[in-house]
Amino acid sequence: MTEKYPISPRNDLDDGPLSWLQDAACAETSDTKTASAKSPESKTPDLFYPDRGGSASLAKKVCSICSVRPQCLDFALANDEKFGVWGGLSERERRKMVRHKPDTPTMQDSSTE
Repeated sequence: MTEKYPISPRNDLDDGPLSWLQDAACAETSDTKTASAKSPESKTPDLFYPDRGGSASLAKKVCSICSVRPQCLDFALANDEKFGVWGGLSERERRKMVRHKPDTPTMQDSSTE
């Protein structure tokens, strides 16, 4: 059985390739057990892994204010993440991006020029 949340930011991340996770807006989401069920805006990990056909709009809203969105998207593309919202894009949007522009520089590369 695979884990539903493949990456969870840890406090002991150093300056390694995943250090950007410490600054991710999604890292500040509430645990699903403690999040308020009454609040539609409550940021829970489930928000980033909507059920098939479910809305990813709230997850994308969190991503829109994230300072490490380019790194997150690059990670998802490089690791062929099949599920969830990464870097502000759903799995369908990432597939479309790769399918239509396979030689396009990564988001992070274009932001450094």
